[in-house]
Amino acid sequence: MVPAPRQESRPTVGLYVLARDEEPCIERTVAELAPLVTAGFVDRFCVVDGGSTDRTASLARGAGAEVLLAADVLPETGPVLGKGDSLWRAAAQADEELLCFLDADIVGDLAGLALRLVDALRDSPRAQLVKGTFRRLTAPPGTPGAEPRRGGRITEHVVRPAFARLLPEFVHYREPLSGQVAVRRATLLDLPVTTGYGLEIGMLMDVVKRFGHDAVLEVPVGDIFNPPREDAHLQEASAQVETTLLSKAYRYGWAQTSHRARLHLAGGAPVERPPLSSLALRAADEA
Repeated sequence: MVPAPRQESRPTVGLYVLARDEEPCIERTVAELAPLVTAGFVDRFCVVDGGSTDRTASLARGAGAEVLLAADVLPETGPVLGKGDSLWRAAAQADEELLCFLDADIVGDLAGLALRLVDALRDSPRAQLVKGTFRRLTAPPGTPGAEPRRGGRITEHVVRPAFARLLPEFVHYREPLSGQVAVRRATLLDLPVTTGYGLEIGMLMDVVKRFGHDAVLEVPVGDIFNPPREDAHLQEASAQVETTLLSKAYRYGWAQTSHRARLHLAGGAPVERPPLSSLALRAADEA
């Protein structure tokens, strides 16, 4: 059943799709999500382009989406450093109270997925971050022969072993790397944001550090299909996820290591953008 449209007393909602070089799928994604604005379910829908070299931005505009070029936001901070940086810059110019972020390339009931995330956050006052859990399929939902498959390779081969060894209190998370999330804007503004592929694990750990595990909800959002990635892409993403997880675990005192190892991790972790609230305070002090 489709939830009722947002009432005026409800918090405002921004829906942001993070995209880079997603020409094959962006028109479909926009077509599925743009009606949520006209139906009154969300207040803003925007495709955030992280530096595409193909026609992602122009196709999204042609399909009726507002397009935000991440490089145009806070340009003084330098080039856009991947997905996490795109989210950070999108949050910098957002003014909605609840922010929902989706990946551009997933296939499934995208509108229903977004609404489940937002509704869970809106209906759970304690929750600061909602992450979608899902059943991965071998082909798009509805395709003959589509069958469930195991969890993502980075989750199963990098994150779960690290949780088991270092952070057993995290082992209950079904999809720690889920990129389908909803978060309170006020919370996000006070968090550091890891650039690149360290985004999701960094956000999870930062929210837990600040608010505790009960501030994170996981909600089922149905069946999805993720197009397979090349091994080179997975190797790069795995390295960024692993170094982000380890560096935060040691920084927060959740795991112990030697001084030498700390130095190694500090040099290998992805760049971390500062909390946006700190930039606002700095600008106010300089004014």
